[in-house]
Amino acid sequence: MDTAALISALAVLAVTGCGDAEDKPETAEETLTGTADGATAAEGTPDDDDDDDATDDDDTVGGDDDDDDDDVTDDDGEDTADDDDDDDDDSSDGVDGECTQCGDLESWPTTADEALYRSSYWDPDIQQVHNGDYVTSAAGEIVENLHIVDGMLIIEHDDVVARNITTEGRQQEDAGNHPIRINNGAQNVVIEGILMGPPGLAGWDNGCDMPMFPASGFMSGSEATWEMRACATRHVGDSVKANDGTGVFEDCFFEIAMGIWAVEACQPDHTDSVQLSNGDANLTFRRIWMDALRYVVDGPDEIPVQADNAGGATGLQLGGNVSGAVLSYDKVRLFSGNYSLRIFGGVTLSIVDSLALGYTHGPLLTGGGTNLTIDQWSGNTLGDGSDWLAP
Repeated sequence: MDTAALISALAVLAVTGCGDAEDKPETAEETLTGTADGATAAEGTPDDDDDDDATDDDDTVGGDDDDDDDDVTDDDGEDTADDDDDDDDDSSDGVDGECTQCGDLESWPTTADEALYRSSYWDPDIQQVHNGDYVTSAAGEIVENLHIVDGMLIIEHDDVVARNITTEGRQQEDAGNHPIRINNGAQNVVIEGILMGPPGLAGWDNGCDMPMFPASGFMSGSEATWEMRACATRHVGDSVKANDGTGVFEDCFFEIAMGIWAVEACQPDHTDSVQLSNGDANLTFRRIWMDALRYVVDGPDEIPVQADNAGGATGLQLGGNVSGAVLSYDKVRLFSGNYSLRIFGGVTLSIVDSLALGYTHGPLLTGGGTNLTIDQWSGNTLGDGSDWLAP
């Protein structure tokens, strides 16, 4: 081979034998990740778009990937717990816009699962059984991944974060039985991805040939402040009982069981989705399903069955001892048996884009002590499709 031919062959080998010269990494970052401009990122490495491709934490340069959404989605679309194991971060990843079990994220959830899976933390498969009450021990505590049996979650400290928990309540006849209770004065509590209430309709025997269920799913103490999101109640007397605290509820499914809870009385007790008996609470409800279901017991030792008609409960029961409450309902579905709202005290009320249905007597009942001020009222509908006009 002459010299010119040898030089030509070596030039071809230098290009074709070493890959495309244009793909050669030009920066230290490209060298570490093994990708260059125009090349495709290998599976398990972070790309620089924000499409939340599955990433391998161990292989990510600098630790976390550079987007703000650390959610992991499994093959069937269910959210699982965060994979960053950063227990120092008490903020929620919030609603995963790609969740296939969350329903319409612009509206209320229609099932408990739709509500719970709106939290990226909800994963009942990793919950560990805890028997008896769980009481917080310090400010800023993160309580997570528990299934509380025969007990309540009792929050006594500021800045507590509670997430991915099933809490059934106590298996006893007790008017103070609430699967979640925030004690007086606890501030900045965050509750996310929690299922409240016993698992079955049988409840617990109270000696009246009638099962007994927890008094309410959630109870707040005086002057407490909290946020609750992506939670659900089941088989409880009231979903929410609040005193003079400030709370926000978002993306929750509240189902109560009218006519099957009794404390020291062998008769059904009046139950409500939201009950304010004392104090002047400031509560906001956004994208909430409130459902009052009526159950009947056919005889001793019989399991309750759901009746065809709605229960005698209300979307809101506001007592005469309340003088200055502030309530806001935004995209709330109120399914009640007698009245949607029973107001006997003082309240400033805002209701927008909400639906009232199931009532047998009307959407609103007031009494002699009622002092009702309407702040906002628009876009509301009754069960027959007509406009729900402001009182």
